[in-house]
Amino acid sequence: MNQVFIPRSVEWEAMPKTLGTHPLAVTIVHVTATAMGGASVATAIAAVAHLASGGSTEAKRAFALVLTVVGLYAVRMQLLGETLRLLERRRQVPRRWLLWRHRTLIAAAYGLMVGAGVLTKVRHAAFYVTLCFFAVAPSVAAAAILGALYGVSRGGMLLLNWAYQQQLGGKTLGTGITIELPRVRLLLAIAATTFPIWIATAYYF
Repeated sequence: MNQVFIPRSVEWEAMPKTLGTHPLAVTIVHVTATAMGGASVATAIAAVAHLASGGSTEAKRAFALVLTVVGLYAVRMQLLGETLRLLERRRQVPRRWLLWRHRTLIAAAYGLMVGAGVLTKVRHAAFYVTLCFFAVAPSVAAAAILGALYGVSRGGMLLLNWAYQQQLGGKTLGTGITIELPRVRLLLAIAATTFPIWIATAYYF
């Protein structure tokens, strides 16, 4: 998403002011929408997971164990630089949306899609570990908060780009920040291993 959205932010600066609000306001709308998108998906996953695991402690432990296996497999795939091809829309946000007249509407639409995660192509297998965290959250409300934080972590790139522009007179971060490097895969895999550790601590000790 950032490969499409960030480079276009400079073009927006050249548009007549009547076509939209201040760029910071548009950026805030986008970040807010990513939080909403992430919270919505997390809430749905948590609700289904709580129903599937049942009310008994044994059922919850068994469910957590299954998700731990999924999480470990996702870590392995992350190290290999592959994804699981599950729960994803194998496309990015449509570029034609950038032709809409109102920038605020574009920002909101992009934010909801990107924040949800599953509505765009998943590039990192570690994403599925995040979904596992949603599923075993203590409550649906807790999952919603986690989902919102996940969404903000994605939408925050645009806010970072806005701040970068203010410092460098309109220059953007560019698309180089999205290049996948082996060290990125390794760091994501290391971060993803917190899931089985957390599960073991929370459910079995």
